[in-house]
Amino acid sequence: MTDVEFILRRPCENLRTRCIHRHVRAHDDDLKARIAKTIDYVRGARPVAFAGAEDRAILFPLIENLVFDSNGFEYLRDWALPHFYFHVVTAYDILRHNGVEIGKRDYLSHTGVHIHPRA
Repeated sequence: MTDVEFILRRPCENLRTRCIHRHVRAHDDDLKARIAKTIDYVRGARPVAFAGAEDRAILFPLIENLVFDSNGFEYLRDWALPHFYFHVVTAYDILRHNGVEIGKRDYLSHTGVHIHPRA
């Protein structure tokens, strides 16, 4: 497993494992601690480690005799980001189904600085 593959895959695995494969409670201190640990892990990635990552070979096994074989750019575009967003949406759906009051504003609150009346 390459460093790039590990760094990009880990958040997806963490989200799936922590939010889907266990009963989610809105006030679960253990879950909050795990999320904080994951955020620290992602923030700990040194930007210099990504230099040239777009051209690095990414190869990992799938099921049976299949492998995923691409470069870093294709991996990010075609595999990592779609999987990440799939798991974000799935976690969102599960939270909503279980009564957590969460909506589009929770995902878009950072865009508020760009919203203003027309000039």
